[in-house]
Amino acid sequence: MIRRLSCCPPPGGSFGSLRFHLVTGLVVAVSLAATFHYCLSMAGGMDMPGDWRMSMMWMPMPGQSRLDSALMFLSIWIAMMVAMMLPSLAAKLLLFYRSLVWKRAHHPGPSTAMVAGGYFMVWTAVGAGVYALGFPWAMATMTWPGLSRMVPFLTGLALVLAGAYQFGKWKREKLGRCRNLLVYGMAPKHPQKFNKKGELLPEIIEDAGLWASLVVGLQQGLSCVVCCAGSMVVLVALGAMNLYVMLAVAMVIALEKLLPNPKPVLYMTGSFAIGLGTVMVIRSLF
Repeated sequence: MIRRLSCCPPPGGSFGSLRFHLVTGLVVAVSLAATFHYCLSMAGGMDMPGDWRMSMMWMPMPGQSRLDSALMFLSIWIAMMVAMMLPSLAAKLLLFYRSLVWKRAHHPGPSTAMVAGGYFMVWTAVGAGVYALGFPWAMATMTWPGLSRMVPFLTGLALVLAGAYQFGKWKREKLGRCRNLLVYGMAPKHPQKFNKKGELLPEIIEDAGLWASLVVGLQQGLSCVVCCAGSMVVLVALGAMNLYVMLAVAMVIALEKLLPNPKPVLYMTGSFAIGLGTVMVIRSLF
């Protein structure tokens, strides 16, 4: 136990915690305000054949170019991702920041910011991919009513697949990476992922330079994307501009990453998504 905690700052002492909380709180507050603004300004939608409603997020504004539409979508996506992901990521970033201050590393603030920047760069790239696929699909459903009538069935199928993903191997492996501690220090010669009790050991970063910190953030972001793939499918399928859906998905992600034992959350959310998706598929067929 002593070896497991020796890499980490002791519980006593702030080690820059107050400054970290102030900056993080400000970023979360701004992202939440932007998210609420976007959701309220894009409330409603267009009724479509097949008895479903298309979100305003996919509809270009009058006189808006394709590039402007893409940039607006990305600004909405980034605000949502920061508001949803940063609260559960903050504990990991805080420990990393405190370990930098504790061991008197150079530029602890910029290094921590680079980790967060790399993390959200990955989520921004995911948003670009979602738009690249979603916008043509939205235009196609507005053009062909027959395709639009298939959307409820496809939405239900997507929920079933997202629920099944919660039980998969990739989900468990990447969730472990997301839950792992992140600290600065000297890594042992033979690093282990788990100790004898099966508890996750800290992920030790030996180089806290700005470039190395960015790479660490990119790696953390990739792991989080794989871990949260099912939740993101649910978010996009049920309506990314729906505040209730967004809040529910954010709570699930936070519980998965922060609870001592996330398995009940995985099983409950997976079963719920499969059940809801099955109901939607059956309703679309009759």
